[in-house]
Amino acid sequence: MKKENGSVTLFVLIAMLLIVAVLTIIYMQVREKNNNQAHQIEKIQEEYQSGNSSLASIYNNALSKNETEEDDDTIKPYGKGDVNFDGVVDNLDLDLVLQHVNERIVLQGEQFERADLNNDGVVDSGDLSSLLSYINSRT
Repeated sequence: MKKENGSVTLFVLIAMLLIVAVLTIIYMQVREKNNNQAHQIEKIQEEYQSGNSSLASIYNNALSKNETEEDDDTIKPYGKGDVNFDGVVDNLDLDLVLQHVNERIVLQGEQFERADLNNDGVVDSGDLSSLLSYINSRT
């Protein structure tokens, strides 16, 4: 009986080590993705705050998105992310969220609700990152 208990204990320990290894790998991948998004946001904020570039050139260079093209996967009017109520989640919405995060404007009411993508009651860099990821995924 003692040998069976020992082998069960060894099996449990090995299983726990595998679980920890898998969770560590997942954590590292998520952390790397978040760091990449944070870097993209910082780059956009630096260009925006420097005033050397127009918003159109910032977004065209950073996101490589042609604002005139129509996408089939646009969010319908009055949805999350559509901060300017134009029926499309695009660079114009990103600009509004960026201005709010940089405290140049204050989003209120329905605009604030649409910009709060993670529903934490705050429009911050996390929401900006989510919006940036969505827009990048469509390019």
